[in-house]
Amino acid sequence: MIQERARELAAGAAGCLSAQRRVSKDYQGRILQVFSMFLLVVIPLLVGAMPQTSRVEVGAEAIDFTMHSIDGSTFSLRDLRGEQAVILVFFRGAW
Repeated sequence: MIQERARELAAGAAGCLSAQRRVSKDYQGRILQVFSMFLLVVIPLLVGAMPQTSRVEVGAEAIDFTMHSIDGSTFSLRDLRGEQAVILVFFRGAW
């Protein structure tokens, strides 16, 4: 595979490849360029068209959620509201 490609490159540099083969390689390169430019234009447009999520404001009320504790019991933020401060810690590792 590599040797065949090296022969093609050497033959192309020496002008031994057929004109049709050189044109097809040039055509493939042109298609790649056009496709790359298309992606450079379309991707930012798609990202800009995505709905923007709203950010949580400082001091805003947290949304209600339900979780399982380490011992298997279930609790909800709604149950803890007004009683005490709630600190949510997320450990990424499974220790």
